[in-house]
Amino acid sequence: MACPYFVPQQKAPHPSRPLPARSPLGALYGGLCDADPLHQPDADLLYDCCNVGYAKGRCSRFPAAAEADAVRFSMHRDKLMFVLEKEHVPVRYGEVPGTGGVLEAQARAFSDNHSR
Repeated sequence: MACPYFVPQQKAPHPSRPLPARSPLGALYGGLCDADPLHQPDADLLYDCCNVGYAKGRCSRFPAAAEADAVRFSMHRDKLMFVLEKEHVPVRYGEVPGTGGVLEAQARAFSDNHSR
């Protein structure tokens, strides 16, 4: 599950840490923080929070009133679906909308790595 505020831009493995066994987006990404666009995450924050979600309490940029802590993606009947989770419990789900934004950027990254 990725952080719901993480906008993945390019694959960017951490220079000194291994690829996690199950990367939520299928690879580690560098990117932007939609919660605080003026201060971008460093490599450790990208590895520990942005790419794997559940950053509440671990990332100073994570909004206290966030709807969700993490985003999960999966394919269901040839449709790309998302699940927003808060404290490991689903709070909203559906088909990925085609409206742009953070969710669609994460869905593209997931799809690029899981459609092979």
